[in-house]
Amino acid sequence: MMNKPAITTVLKLNATTSMAAGILLVLGGQWLAPWFGELSALVYQIVGAGLCVFAALVWFVQRHLPGSRAWIGMIFILDLAWLIATPIVMALFYDSISLLLHALLAITFVIVGLYAYCEYKAIHSLGA
Repeated sequence: MMNKPAITTVLKLNATTSMAAGILLVLGGQWLAPWFGELSALVYQIVGAGLCVFAALVWFVQRHLPGSRAWIGMIFILDLAWLIATPIVMALFYDSISLLLHALLAITFVIVGLYAYCEYKAIHSLGA
């Protein structure tokens, strides 16, 4: 069973790490692109902007709607989408992205998986 303070902490972590990654990709996309492989810096900047929007949503939910099963469920679904997309991107762009980016995506996969697990537990502990 997950209580409100625990899910609030998970959502804060999710929002903070997503925003940090998003800002890094938006502002550092040009610098990071050569380290990450052959894809354009614009790709990383677009992903970063999406992460910033996601992070803002998660932060809003944890501040104003921490007991909302529906909103936590939406964040859970978005995290699941990330988990589904990550191995697909890694496979489709296998030759276009660096070993460094593969490693970072694998680490991110584990972290987002932990967030999703906690969100799932929170959804079920909040009841119907």
